[in-house]
Amino acid sequence: MKLSLITRLGISYFQQGKYRLTCETLYKALQLDTHYKKPSLLLLLGLSYHFCFEHSKASSCFDDYISLKPRRFEGYLFQAIVSHYLKDGISAKLLVEKAEKFEPKSHYATLVKGKFREIDGDVSGAMEVYQKVLSENQRNKVAGSFLRRAEKLNARMNKGIDVEIRRRADIQ
Repeated sequence: MKLSLITRLGISYFQQGKYRLTCETLYKALQLDTHYKKPSLLLLLGLSYHFCFEHSKASSCFDDYISLKPRRFEGYLFQAIVSHYLKDGISAKLLVEKAEKFEPKSHYATLVKGKFREIDGDVSGAMEVYQKVLSENQRNKVAGSFLRRAEKLNARMNKGIDVEIRRRADIQ
């Protein structure tokens, strides 16, 4: 089945990092083709909503994905991340455990646990998790990407602490 023009446009926006446009375009694409919900489009739409900080809408997309693909671990992991953002830690942990049952050898569940730490402000703990995954599989691009982002965040946090220490020293 060929992808419609609007669907291809939405995918293109996602690849360019234009998540607001992705949300609008893929939402329209799914509305136009109501008789067939494409699971991969639901994942992209859910991720786009997540990147736009619309976690309730993201959660709805991931729920729809899980109902269509209940034995795939991706939906559970993405739903776990969104649940954690929505401050539903118990559901998030249960979703990760469910994903691990479907894909026990995958590092993605471990990475999501690292992401939870990062969201909760434990950036150095998250970095340890990402480094552990990389030590087991050096070619894991997701772990490498997460680690680089966490290192940048950690550097910004440390710089902010250094600035605050200097500011306080100047006041005294």
